[in-house]
This record gives sequence, structure tokens and C-alpha cells, in this order.
Amino acid sequence: MSSVTLALILEKMGSRDKDFRYMAASDLATELAKEGFRFESPSMEVRVTEAILRQLEDPSGDVSALALKCLGLISGRIGNACLKTVLEKLMAQMVAGKQPGSDDAALGLKTFIQETPASVADEVAAQLVPQLSAAMNGQESAARNNAVDVLLELATRFPASIPDPSSLKNQLLMQLPVFKKRAVQCLAQLAVSLSQSDLDELAASLYMGGSKATATALLHLQALAAICNTIGWRFGRHASHIIDFALEQLDGAGEEEEERLEQSLHTLEAVVLQCSGDAKPAAAAILKATLKFIRYDPNYDEEGSGGEDGDGPSAPSDDEDDDGLSEDEFSDDEDVSWKVRCAAARLAGSATLKLLAPPEQLYASLAGPLVSRFKEREAVVKSDVLAAYIQLLQQVKAQASSGDTASKQLLQRDLPSVVKALARELGAGGKSAKVKGDVFGVLQELARVDPLTVGAQLPAVLAGVTTALADTSAASASLKLAALQFLTAALTEARGVNAAALLPALPSVLQATLDRYYKVAAAALRAVAAAAPALAGAAPAGAGGEKHDPASPPAPALADAATAVLARLRPVDLDQEVKEGAIAAAAALLAALGDALGLETQAVGELTREFAAMPKARTSKRAKLSGGGAEVGAAGGAAAGPSAEVREMLELLLERVHGESTATAAIRAFEQVALSSRPLNLTPVLEKLVRDLTQLLKKSSRSLRLAALRTLKALVAREGASLPADVLAEVVAEAGTQLSEAELMHAGLALQLAVVALESQPEAALEAARSKVLPGALTLAASPLLQPSVLTALQSFFARLALASGDAAAFAELRESLMQKGLTAAGAAPGGHLALARCVAALCALCATEDERVQGTLQHLLHTLQGGRSEAAARRLALGVLGEIGRGRDLGQLPQVLEALLSALSAEDVADAAATALGSVTSGALGARLDPLLGLVRDAAATPRLQYQLFRALAEVLHSEAAEELTPSQRQSVLDLILAAVAEEREESNAVLAECLGTLAALGAGACTAILTQPLQSSSPGLRALALAAARHATVHLGARATPSMDGVAGPMLACLNDPDLSVRHTAVLLLSSSAHACPALVRPHVASAQPFLLRLCQPDASLHTIDDGLEVRKAAFEALVVLLDACPAVLDMPAVHDALLSGLKDQYDVKVTSHILLTRLAALEPDQTTARLEALVEPLTATLTAKVKADAVKQEVDRNDDLLRSCLRAVAALERLPGCAVVAPWTAFISGVVQTPALKEKYAAARGERE
Repeated sequence: MSSVTLALILEKMGSRDKDFRYMAASDLATELAKEGFRFESPSMEVRVTEAILRQLEDPSGDVSALALKCLGLISGRIGNACLKTVLEKLMAQMVAGKQPGSDDAALGLKTFIQETPASVADEVAAQLVPQLSAAMNGQESAARNNAVDVLLELATRFPASIPDPSSLKNQLLMQLPVFKKRAVQCLAQLAVSLSQSDLDELAASLYMGGSKATATALLHLQALAAICNTIGWRFGRHASHIIDFALEQLDGAGEEEEERLEQSLHTLEAVVLQCSGDAKPAAAAILKATLKFIRYDPNYDEEGSGGEDGDGPSAPSDDEDDDGLSEDEFSDDEDVSWKVRCAAARLAGSATLKLLAPPEQLYASLAGPLVSRFKEREAVVKSDVLAAYIQLLQQVKAQASSGDTASKQLLQRDLPSVVKALARELGAGGKSAKVKGDVFGVLQELARVDPLTVGAQLPAVLAGVTTALADTSAASASLKLAALQFLTAALTEARGVNAAALLPALPSVLQATLDRYYKVAAAALRAVAAAAPALAGAAPAGAGGEKHDPASPPAPALADAATAVLARLRPVDLDQEVKEGAIAAAAALLAALGDALGLETQAVGELTREFAAMPKARTSKRAKLSGGGAEVGAAGGAAAGPSAEVREMLELLLERVHGESTATAAIRAFEQVALSSRPLNLTPVLEKLVRDLTQLLKKSSRSLRLAALRTLKALVAREGASLPADVLAEVVAEAGTQLSEAELMHAGLALQLAVVALESQPEAALEAARSKVLPGALTLAASPLLQPSVLTALQSFFARLALASGDAAAFAELRESLMQKGLTAAGAAPGGHLALARCVAALCALCATEDERVQGTLQHLLHTLQGGRSEAAARRLALGVLGEIGRGRDLGQLPQVLEALLSALSAEDVADAAATALGSVTSGALGARLDPLLGLVRDAAATPRLQYQLFRALAEVLHSEAAEELTPSQRQSVLDLILAAVAEEREESNAVLAECLGTLAALGAGACTAILTQPLQSSSPGLRALALAAARHATVHLGARATPSMDGVAGPMLACLNDPDLSVRHTAVLLLSSSAHACPALVRPHVASAQPFLLRLCQPDASLHTIDDGLEVRKAAFEALVVLLDACPAVLDMPAVHDALLSGLKDQYDVKVTSHILLTRLAALEPDQTTARLEALVEPLTATLTAKVKADAVKQEVDRNDDLLRSCLRAVAALERLPGCAVVAPWTAFISGVVQTPALKEKYAAARGERE
């Protein structure tokens, strides 16, 4: 902007007309706000600054307000000279103490500080702090208070720039009784920049010097709570003293000292929230205080009054005034005891949130008192009590999801009485909508924790739901939402709700679908969708005249539900949420009721006409017997036909398929309808729907194509036989375009769609399947990226295609196509042929063993194996196919198969494939083939390499499904053979022997569990490692079932973490990691004793200078810590884990990458403790991010370094989300000086984008 324009604005700012001054100030603010604004000369900068300062004193409030805005805008655009002038003038005006000038100057200073850039923070603080300190000692009270306010703003904005914060701390501490809350807030912000010694001194002065005078103690409690909330991660070392001080104040508070009690509880809550780990030793005392003061009500005698069951206060009688206090002496307005109860309830919620004690202990201590306080007479306190109970339920659910149901069992015992108490609160008159909404929140959480029990108790609370939906108060919308959300959760989670129990609330829910507030209407529609399975009891099983279930709701209920849903399904100009809710409700009704929905609606019309034709004398009696059916029928109206509503719903849903915003919801609705087992005639829309969905497969939207494939599969499976042949062929052809490695989920569904089409109409779908689907399926079968579900779909497709073709020539052609693809895959990558081998086996599974097609295949395979010129890839493929065929049938009548397999075992290039095939063939006829295999193993004792391959075949047998049928004698024979081989201590066979022994133990061999621990006593490290590896295989095989059968093994095995041999320790770490992942309950009791040894393994051995033998062990140890954090974090010593993490961040590449993952998990799980260690984390993270690659580094080294940088930046992005990181000065310097440099800025932005 030119100086001429600024001069004109400045001239107008000096006008006598306030309107001119206002317009000029507005124009100046607009110009200053422009991003590229700069002053052209220092003189103009001075003139503008002086004009703004003059306008701050303008008599017009509008003009001075604009000047204040301009002052903030120039804060980063003026030089040091003008900056000094602004601060001096504002400080002088504030210190003068004249009103309103002093307050205006203070506001101007705070505005200026808020907009001041960090680059001049030190200059601003250096100029202001001495003057503010002097002003706080002045005589003018206004100036003193304003000085503290400005200092608070400065300390909040630039805590690291405050000069000499220690002296300010001492000054504020001495003047704490003068400034009170202002000084408390200022101390809390100054604490950020205090050294640890000064912080310790401040803390000690607060909790040691505040126990004499009540007023002083109150201020000290406030200061401790504020400081703890600001920098709790640095305050943990004082947690025990602060807790003792707060408990002492609770015990020493006298009558009418509610404020002191309240603040003591708030201080305890701050310590629990910010220093939960350090507060756990005092958990019992904190919970005791919580339980004592959560019922603190000195002005109300609960024992002498109360409503029903003693659960609520009763109305005072007329003669109570003689014995009690008169209105002049006491009133409810003077009763502030509710603040104490409110603070105690919040403390209970915080203690639960931070798991101050194990969940079962918290539940046993808090559940009963919290439920008893549901009768609380103050709405604010009751809301906090209910919120605390929700926190408790969430911890119960989290513990149950980890496999520990101790607290859930306690909840199930109490749940009927809890629901009864909540129902009483919903039915009580005079309760606020906020409280009732919180009650529904508790019920919703209960439905998630224990849905079956809540479903059984649902009738007890439906009256409250009806009352809530009928509410017309100002807060009725939130209450209705809460009631509907609970009802939806209860009906969704608790299946099998009695339909008759649901009827009383159904009219209110249907009425809510017409609510003007779109969120309520959408929630009501979702509730109707959730209620549809329960309403299914209203429909007859078919048209054959079966009788209704006596407990089912009458037909009008269904008619009204259909009418309400149609009323919201017809309009197209509704909110998106309402439209999706109407689609979901219509789909749920159609899926649950089918054509019976139309039949029931017709029954309403017939009943109405019957009532009209009856004599009046009989009408009332019949109406009574029918439950008022005539009235409801009249309201619902007679149906035009038996399926008019069904037809209309289907046609409307079809219209929604064409809408851009409703297409996905409508497609999923048709999938739900098609998957229903209820009879439903889809003929009116079927062909049009299938054609439209087929066209949608050409769209670019992946989610839309995925939904269309799922729905087409369901529709073709249900109605494929009635579709025109050309429509079905078009569907199959379009499905072939979805076969791609890039979209395996789409490919699997497309193959399943082709299969159901071939099953429905083989003749119509066969040609399209051969020409359009088969080429893509063959290419997909050769992919190394196949998922199990896609492989299963491929097997089904090839088998169904061969079955539809029918003749042997088509079978042979398909087999040859698969073999050719398999040959290519076998040569491209190891194991790449296995998918195609299984596909060939799926073809053969369609025929009997004697069938010429199977015989021809077997002969072809044997010829390939016996031919000396066959390539290794062809032989591996033949072995794979032979093994897969033998897995499903007995090939005993072909002795040449066994000969070929044994011969292949001696060929080094195909020995592994031969061992796998031999095991598969053996598992196909286990009774006849196991003993010969065991004999071969024994005979090969003198040939270690051959015996190794035979043990691999045995491992394949033990992993097969047929192994579950092993007899005790067979298991013992296998065990004896394995133990005999173990005793020979052949290192090259230890891995496969451990696999066999562990798998056999998992199969339930009685002595195996005990035998696993025997080698641990051996002096041979190899035997001890073998036993640990076997236990690992057994645990992984058993999964969650490992707890009962492996309990006696876990302890001795994990004790090997302290084994003197490095390889044994490594295997023990792998066992711990695998067990924690497969069955957390198995290792949870042993984690505390095993953790010290595990953390010791995380430390590098200083004695290793040249060869680091412990690198793999350290890497495995950190990986185990990551798994344990996910599986059982409650039993870990988190401070010790943090200490080990620091060493991992300084280790080598592999350990660093795992440490970054561990750091990310710790930041999410333990934010307080992680924030407390941010300063220590800066050094290793900086070293990683600033490390340079050698100039002559190869590409692999460069790629590894880039991966390490990305891993580190992901961890930094996770730490940046910590709530207190912005006030840790070394961390902010690290972010600005290292992470945000040009070399790393873009990579860091990409890492943050991954998390978002």
C-alpha cells in the first residue's frame, strides 16, 4: 500500500467526526490484515503506530475497539523502536491506574502479546516483565490486578521467554493472598519455564505451608491443582505429598467449609488425571475419600426420609417446620454441599478413567455407591454420577474384551437392580431432560457391555422411552435422541427381544419418525430398523393359514410401521441422514417380514370392513377381544392389495439406487432383502434392478462397485433361476472385468457371483464364464498376492465351471490351462504354484477316484515326476497337485504315487515340495498311511537329510485337519519317535522337531505338556531352545484355548528369559511375543516377573565391540514389548518400559524402527508419562533425523535411511498430538529447528497425513 493512501487514512483518523474516525480505522485494519502489507518507510511506521495509540483513548467505543484490532495487526510488522514505544506507552497508561484507561491499556497489551510473533518474544518479555513486577508491588489495586493479567498472558504465550521466572514465582507466592485466583493461574503458567529445582521448591512451599489458615490452604490447593493440570508430567515426584496434603485438608475441614472440601477433591482429581502412575500407591485412600464425600449432604437426612425403597427424598409434611429450620434460617439456595458431591463424583470418574486400581477392584468399590447416588436430588451432581458410572462400565467392557471377565461377572449380578434404579429415574416426575438423557446414556453403555441381560430387562425401561419421546420441553430433542439411541443399541445388541414387550413404545417411535428435527427422525428410523426382527413375530410363516404366535404383536403394528417408513421414503427433498434412515428401515422391514408385511396390512383392512358390517352391540366386545384393532385399522387404512406396500417400498428403493447420494445405501438395502430367508416376491423390480447394478460395475467408485457386487451375488443366489438368460450372461460378463490383483476384494466377490450364476442357470452363464471370467481367473490364480478367501472363490469357480461344461474334453482343457499357468508360477517364485495346485485338486474333487478324468490327471502327474527331463518347476507343480489331490482322497490303490514321492525326496531341488506332498497324501488316508510314514522316519535315522524331510512330512500331517482324529496309541507313537530324534541333538533338525512336538502337544497328547518342560532342565542349550520353540508352536496352534492346557508351561518357559545362553534367551523372547499375541491370558500372570529380564535384554552389551550377537535378541525384545502393550498393558511397569525405550532409540537400524513403533503406542497409551520424557527423547530423535548417509553409500543403504526417517517422523507426529508438548521448550525447539527444516518438512507433512 502506498504512503499516500496511508497518509489519507491517517488524516481521516484525526477528524473530529467519529464516523470519519471509525471508517478510517476500519480501512486501516483492512490494509494491515493483508498478507503482503509492509511499511514503505520508518517514518510512516511511526505515524501509523502513534495514530493507533491515540485512537485507543478515543471516546467512541467503536473506534477504540478498531484501534485495538489494528494494534494486534501491527505487532509483527513494526521495528524495535516502534515496538518499544508501544509497550512503554501502554505500560505507562496501565500503571497510572486511572479508569477506564488502565483497563484499556491492559487489554491493548494483552492483544499485542497475543499477536506478537515468536521472533520478538524475548524483546517483548525483557521490556515488560520488570515493569509488570514493579506494578504488582504498587499501590493502585487496578494496576496491580492488570499487571498480573498481562503477566499471565505473556507467560501463556511465551513461557520460555520469561526472564528470571524464579523471582516472579517468589513474588507471586508471597502475594498469593492478594491476587488470589489471578496469581494461581499465573503461577501455573510460570511453572512451565521453571527449572526442576525451582519447581520442587514451589511445590514444597505449597503443600507444606498451607495447612494453617483455611483461606491460605484453599489458595494453595488451587495452585497445586492448576500447576498439576499445566505440567503434571513434571509434578509426578510430588504426587504423594500433594495427595497427603489434600487428604489432610479433607479431614481437617469443619462445618460450612464446603469450598475447602470441594477444592481438595479437585486437587486430588488433577493429580489422578495428570500423574496417574504416581497416584496409584494412594488409590485406597483416594477411593475412600471419594466414597465418603460422594454422599456428603449435611443438610439432608437420607435415613429419615426417602421415597419408595428408601431411594429418594419424600415431600416434607406440614408439621415438619416445627422441628426443622424455618425459611428465614436456611434455604436450598444457601446449600452448596452439592458442589462437594459433584467434585467427588468427578474424582470417581477420573479414578476409573485412569485405572487407579484394577477394574474389578474399582467396580467393587465404586459401583454400589454410584448406583445409590442415582437418587441424587441435584441434577448437576446426578449427571456427574451417571458419567462416572459410564466410565466404570467402559472399563468393565475393556477388561472383558481382553478375556478377563471378573468385573463383568460382578456387573451381571447387579444389573437387574441397576436397571430398576435407572427405570425409576426415567419415570420420576420433575427430572430434567439432561438427567434423563444421561440415564439413557448409561443404559446404552449397559447394552454394549451385557446386551443379553439388558434385552431381558428392556420392558422395565420402555415406559421411560415412551415418556421421553412424548416430551415437549425445550431440551426435548436431545432427550429423544438419547432415548432412540439407547433403544437402537438395545435392539441391535440384544437379539431375540420379545415382540410383545416392544409394543408399548412402538407408536411413540413411529411418531418420532415424523419429527421436524432431522436427527430425531433419522434416529427413530434406525430404531424401527433395529426393531424389525422383533416385529417379525407379527407375521405368519406363509400363506397357508398358519396361526399367529400368541405373544406376537397384532397386525396394526406392522401396518403402522410400514406407513411411517413409507412416509419418509417417498419424499426426495429430505436431509441425507433421514433418507438413509428410511432406506435402512424399509430394508429391515422387508428382510424381516417379507411378503407377510403386505398380508398383515391386508388383514387390517379386512378387520376394518368386518367391524363396519357387525351389529353395534357386538362391536365393543369384538374390539375388546381384538385389542382395539378397528381403531388402529382405521388409522392405518386398508391396503389396496396384498403386497401394495411391499411393491411400493421396492420401487422406491429402486429409485434411490439411481440417486447419487443414496445409491450405496439403497444397494446395501437390496442386499439385506436378498439375503433374508423370508419369502418375498421381487419380480416387480428384479430385472430392472439387476441390469442397473450391472451397469454400476462400470463406475470408477470402488465402494459403489463393491456394494453392487455383493448385492448382485445375493440376488442371483436367491432369484437367479427366474432371471432372463441374457441378463444373467451380461452379469457374468461384467463380473469378469472385476478380476484384478489391485482389487482382490472385488475379484473374490466377482468370482463368487460367477459361481452362483453357474449354479442358477449353467447354460445361460457358461459361455460368458468361459470367455470373460476364465482368462482373468487364470491370471489371478498365478498371483503370489492371493488371499485365502479369493483362493477359495477361485477353487469354487473352476470346479463349478468344469461341472457346468460336463464333458471330459472341457475338463482336460481346463486342467491343462491351470497346469500351464502353474508351471509359469512355479518358475517365477517359490510357492507360487500352490494356488493353482489347489485349483486343479478342486477340479478332481468333483469326480470319484476311479473316474477317468482323475486317473488321467494322476497319470499325467506321475509321468512328469518320473520323467528325467522334466524341469524342477514342472516337478514342483506336479508334487503340489498330487499332494492336494491326496489330501482329499485315499490314493492307496496307486502304489506308484508313494514311490514317486519317496524318489523326489532325494532330489535336492524338489525335496521340500515332495515332503509337503507326502504329508498331504498321508493325511488323506491317515489310518492306513501314518504307520508306514513313521517307519520311514525310523529307517532314515542314518540319513539325517532324508529324515529331516520325512519329519517335515510328519509336520504336515500334524497340521492337517485329519490329525484331530489321531488315536491315543498313534499320538504316543509319534511322540516316542519325536523324542528319540530330539535325544540325538541334531541341530539341523531342531526347528522341524520343535514344530512337530509343539503341534502334537496342541493336539492334546496327555504327556506332551509335561514333556515340554523336561528339556529345560537339560545342560544342552539346543534342547532348551527346542523345548521353547515347541511351546511357541503349541501356543500359536491353540490360540485362545492355550490358557487351560498350557498354564503349567508358561511360568518355567518364560523363566528362560534369564538363561545364560543367548540363543535360548532369543527363543524365550519369541515365545513371549507369540503367546501374548495368541493368548494374552496365558502370559498375563507372568509378565510382572518376566519384565525385568525382558528389559535387560533390550540393553546392548557393552562388551561386544566387533560382532553384535545380541542385535536379534534386542529386536525381538522390543517387538515383544509392542505386543505386550497391546495385549496386557495394565501389568507392565511403564516407567521401566520408557527407560528401555531410550536405549532402543539409540540402537541400530532394526531396533530403532521397532522402538519408533513402541514410542507411538506409548504416546497413545500413556500420554502423561510420555510427555514427562519429551525432553529426554529429543536427543535420540535429533540424532536419527540429522544423521547423514555416506557419500559412497549404495542404493540399499539410502533406502534404509529413508525408511528410518519415515519411521522416526511417524513417531514425532504421534508425539505432537500429546496435549502438553507445546509447553516443553526443548521439544518446540526440536520441531522448529530440526523437523520443520526444508530437508524434512515435506516428509513430516506426509507422515502426519498418514495418521490423519
